[in-house]
Amino acid sequence: MNTELLVPKIGLRFSLNGSLFEIVFIHNGTLRYSSILGGKNFIISVEKFCEKYNLGEIEVADSSAKEILPKEKTDNLMRKQEYIKSVLYKNNHLYSKKEVYKVITELSKRINDPTPPSPRTVMRWTKLYLDNDKYLFSLNKLRPGNKYMRFTPIVESLIVSGIKEVFLDPKENRNSTDVIAYIRAKMLEQDISVHLCPSLRTIQRRIQQLDPYIVTKAKKGTRIANKTFKAAGHKKNSPFLMAAVEIDTHYLDIVVIDSEYKEVIGRPFLSCAIDTYSRCIVGFYLSMFPVNTSSTLAVFRDMLERPHTGLPGGVPSLIIPDNGVEFKNSTFSRVCNELGITIQPAQNRTPDDKAKIERFFGTITNNLIQKIRGTTFSNPTKRGDYDSKKNARATLENIESYIDEWINEIYHKSIHSETGRAPILLWQDSIKISPPHLLSLYYINIITRKAVTRNINHGQVKFSSLTYKSHVLATFKAQGISTVTVMIDETNLETVYIQDPFDKNNYILADSTDLIYTKNLTLHEHKLIQEEKKEMSNTDREKLGIFAVDYARWRLYARIQSDMKLNKRKGNQVQIQIPLHLRERLETVQFSNCDTEMKTVDNLPISSITPQERVQPNCENNIQRSTETSSAFTTLEFDDE
Repeated sequence: MNTELLVPKIGLRFSLNGSLFEIVFIHNGTLRYSSILGGKNFIISVEKFCEKYNLGEIEVADSSAKEILPKEKTDNLMRKQEYIKSVLYKNNHLYSKKEVYKVITELSKRINDPTPPSPRTVMRWTKLYLDNDKYLFSLNKLRPGNKYMRFTPIVESLIVSGIKEVFLDPKENRNSTDVIAYIRAKMLEQDISVHLCPSLRTIQRRIQQLDPYIVTKAKKGTRIANKTFKAAGHKKNSPFLMAAVEIDTHYLDIVVIDSEYKEVIGRPFLSCAIDTYSRCIVGFYLSMFPVNTSSTLAVFRDMLERPHTGLPGGVPSLIIPDNGVEFKNSTFSRVCNELGITIQPAQNRTPDDKAKIERFFGTITNNLIQKIRGTTFSNPTKRGDYDSKKNARATLENIESYIDEWINEIYHKSIHSETGRAPILLWQDSIKISPPHLLSLYYINIITRKAVTRNINHGQVKFSSLTYKSHVLATFKAQGISTVTVMIDETNLETVYIQDPFDKNNYILADSTDLIYTKNLTLHEHKLIQEEKKEMSNTDREKLGIFAVDYARWRLYARIQSDMKLNKRKGNQVQIQIPLHLRERLETVQFSNCDTEMKTVDNLPISSITPQERVQPNCENNIQRSTETSSAFTTLEFDDE
């Protein structure tokens, strides 16, 4: 319980329920404070804040920073507050001299006040207290400026409503001039003299006194306001190698082409993992698909396998993945659980949680990606009239090799501005002290796969419309074994492993029956392609034949680029062109459909005779009309369509 009266000031830090906060704005009896760690904003009245401080719920972090009123002023303010609250709680008419006098008489006896104030004085205190939004400290100072209100209550209410309805509520760009126009229109409606209208400078001062957080929140929304009025987060240090690894995906500013048809297929996505201690890249994966569980699993698998090729990597203690991926019941979460790895997804729209990987993406964009032919640059201003599609020359495999070489030969060997060391040298020195845990390639290959049970049929097993064959499966079937456990690699469906039913530690390799399609095919990509195939018509599938999958894949690439444009308005949408051989087949399909449609009887303009005319007994009229119709039919003109 605190007996002294605390004067809240901007910058005052305090603790509430064990969390640390800071006062960032005070106006008209309202106080806005934000969390020190997260930066989230909260609003409370000054009166409520002081009550919580007096009750001991709020503790000032630095006692030397708080401003305490002297005992004489504190007692005087508390005395005034007692009279004001008694009037507010007990009186129906706040400014009734008779009722206020009755309250003063009762309260002065209860608190032993030898010199009770007059009813007029208490009413003046009450009005001043309410006019300042119950700001107690307004009773302790002389008010500068006018002693009385400059405007009548009606005009004052118009000013308040004008600022709210014209300036704050609309999302459009409104200013003080629009507020003045609103006030004048309302004054004319209510037959109030326009000479009483406030000046433009008065409205500008009123708007400047508003909390900038409230203005930004009203104009641009809560998310933008929280982001604007939050300082960058504190630095998160890692104690040793692989103690914390950040994983994120970036939409690269480069247009790539298909390695076979040399057609533009869009902008790729780069998923990377960075060790926050040494700043070494410990895994990456490049694909044409946005972030998904398969891409995160591919980065994670690359992280585990890299030490066997002499590159930084290993088993991390903590992984901070992208918050946009659902890891529940996924292979990634299962593997992390078996290896004792903690998954701590980053908060949504909080780049501070992945500051290291975000900075790396900026570095690789400026120093590598935007120097390759076909780059889209960061914005249209930088791009100018540069045609990214026309200049595109690199395939997905080319970009992957460029990134790998740049990371290992340039980035890892350059001095990092924060650590003051080259990442690879810091890694090599630290690995002698605390080497990360390593796994065998065989164990990595098995543990990162998804286990499913499938039936054996003619030496084959099926998974998600794909077929895998092995002569060993035919032998198992002959031995009376009909079901086996299939180990699926979600990052590459080219092959699967079959668990030996007689030896659980032995695994048999089974190859896909469609090696061309499944080469480097992820499970996520395969499911999307199957969805595209379902949307194709039966005629298209028949005409395209073996090219139906290729066409579905290209349609998928086009849809991904279109979706990225919708989700990220500043992104440069890449128009995907279907390869020539597929376009020719589709044109054949459309032409055949047109021929079939024109040959149907319903589409032919045979006659315009009504049913009544057809049954008339006058045959000559019928024959003459039929001849006229036939003559008209021979002169009809058709469009090229």
